[in-house]
Amino acid sequence: MSASSVSTRPEEPAVLADRRRAAFALYESLPIPVRPRTPLKARRLEAIPYREPAAASLAEVPAALRSAPDSAGHAVLSNGQVVACALAARWQQAGVRLESLAGAAREAPDFVARHLGALIPADLDRYAAANAALWRDGVLLVIPRGVVLDAPITLVHWVGAAAAGVFPRTVVVAEEAAEVSVVETYLGDPADTHRCLVSAATEVLAGPASQVTVSALQQLPPGAEAFLRRRGRASQDARIDWATAEFGGALSVAGHHTDLEGPGSATTSHTVTFGSGAQHFDYDAEVAHIGPHTTSDMRARGVMSGRSRSIFTGLSEIRKGARRADARQKEETLMLSADARADAIPSLLIDDNDVFAAHAASAGPVDELALYYLASRGIPRDDAVDLLVRGFLGPVVERIALPAVQSRIWEAIDQKLQAERGRGAV
Repeated sequence: MSASSVSTRPEEPAVLADRRRAAFALYESLPIPVRPRTPLKARRLEAIPYREPAAASLAEVPAALRSAPDSAGHAVLSNGQVVACALAARWQQAGVRLESLAGAAREAPDFVARHLGALIPADLDRYAAANAALWRDGVLLVIPRGVVLDAPITLVHWVGAAAAGVFPRTVVVAEEAAEVSVVETYLGDPADTHRCLVSAATEVLAGPASQVTVSALQQLPPGAEAFLRRRGRASQDARIDWATAEFGGALSVAGHHTDLEGPGSATTSHTVTFGSGAQHFDYDAEVAHIGPHTTSDMRARGVMSGRSRSIFTGLSEIRKGARRADARQKEETLMLSADARADAIPSLLIDDNDVFAAHAASAGPVDELALYYLASRGIPRDDAVDLLVRGFLGPVVERIALPAVQSRIWEAIDQKLQAERGRGAV
């Protein structure tokens, strides 16, 4: 990566161009992040060549992903560039904005500068700095005060064979009493094994009494090395819910962080992971209780097979003054292989007395007694394993509010099970 990679985009406002150059300086000065159970230096991510991408085209994206008839709005990004963006007329008339972030930066630079990077600053780590320096495009979604969308906004991130580095940004602004569900999918050709770096950032600013749900399904190509960051800030009586599923890529360092700033704000998170082969997942789920009477509930379940590895770190922080906070978390992993490994690290940081907090974590193999019972009822072992996996993941998947997202996750789980069965891994 060179300084020429951060040359100012055409018509980019000076304030954003200055930020880009500052972010590149940070990228050059910051070390590779140290994650105790994920040796990033050994992966030699800096060896992945970066080149300024050519103009993207919607034709590069599979036809089935180009539209979403049941959504309120739909945006498609190919290798980090918006190639399609549509919003239903009724929501346009209501003042909802769904647009290219690069275009919005040219038309409303002050608004974009105020919100972009408000929650995910460039100095977070080296790969956040790379994203801040190299992003070409992304999505801006603004829901005006009191507007309640009755269908989701869908965002498709397609990573194609031409990708070397992909750095999209998503900014969601929900004004007072607004409600919206956002569905993000990160996809690519499962036969594409070339290495690429994906560094994505999603920021959610939830105004008073607003409700924002973000569902994210990651099925990146097998050569992708991904850093997927999501952060939210909830004002008084606001709610931010996260539903994430990690299935693809060679490496995924991902997570979500929520600041419950306003009194009465709340968040839930439901995370599903399925690792196979030599995949490596490192996921952080964090919440900071800042205001009083705030609530959080984290649930995570994962399935590991082959030589895959997962690390799930849950952190519930209750700061001084967050009285009557309620923080809960639970992480569980099912091991389908003796060579797989899973670490669940729940943590509580409590700086006030009048609160409730609890955590639990567990990992273990498939119950052989349960398999024997199912075999005694005439169910083949492969089908029995499938049933146990679905039964194990079901309580988390079924908590996800959007049926369409549930269906996609179950489809991805079935694909994983079939692939592992074909390799004789389960």
